[in-house]
Amino acid sequence: MPQTDTPFKLLVSEFALDFATWLLDVDEADVHHVQPLSVELPAGALRIDTVFRVTLADGRVTLLHSKRSMRKSVSVCSRL
Repeated sequence: MPQTDTPFKLLVSEFALDFATWLLDVDEADVHHVQPLSVELPAGALRIDTVFRVTLADGRVTLLHSKRSMRKSVSVCSRL
């Protein structure tokens, strides 16, 4: 999973606005601001999930949490 996990997180971070508009099913004009809240551990580029605070044009604020898993697991689903 590390082979695809880090590149995917970097892709989501680089195109946060695109992912936010897609996941929230809104137009780009409806998103005022996307702020990454992801945590990067001091040891390097290891990131824990991907979290963004999205402020919509009408003032509403929402959090987007992106989690990837290569294996299907009931335990992962139950934690979400």
